[in-house]
Amino acid sequence: MSASTPPGLLPPPPRDASVFGQIVALDRVGGFKKDKVQRSLTNGRREALLIPWGYQANCSPVLWKTSARWIAPGSVGFFVAQLRADSEWVGGRPTFDVGAAWHQPYPQGEFLKYDRPRNQSQTELTISELWDLYETLPSPDSLEADPNRAIESTRQWARAHPDQARRWPASRILEFLEFDAKREHR
Repeated sequence: MSASTPPGLLPPPPRDASVFGQIVALDRVGGFKKDKVQRSLTNGRREALLIPWGYQANCSPVLWKTSARWIAPGSVGFFVAQLRADSEWVGGRPTFDVGAAWHQPYPQGEFLKYDRPRNQSQTELTISELWDLYETLPSPDSLEADPNRAIESTRQWARAHPDQARRWPASRILEFLEFDAKREHR
């Protein structure tokens, strides 16, 4: 597998650098280009390759330095990842870059414990509940063009699911979206 450069990875990895990934079985796929990924999952083969990346102090990505097997075999989780171009798929599998891999997958990512509220009395969202919320999130382009209109479907989700909207991480996601929609520099 060749070393690919996710956005912001500067300088690029050396040509002889080993870039590792982990094969996972996909249950659901959403977001940008989901139809393309779904079409590639034929004949019962539902595999994808996830390439983990770390981040350094200035928030730029760096090569993952620990084991590529950062996900416990047999576990189920929710990932946020960036699909690579077809030419960078490995073994015909959809290949994704997973930024800040130590935070993923939800809910068992190693460092998620630091993101959670310390005094949490309510349960967290289930993977399925988080999926439903993510399906309502706006694209970056629509958020930039008309933030209030872009987040309306997410606001509708919050009104329809008030209990879930108060739970972590929905409460944090909704807070960030509202903040982003109200930024004065738009």
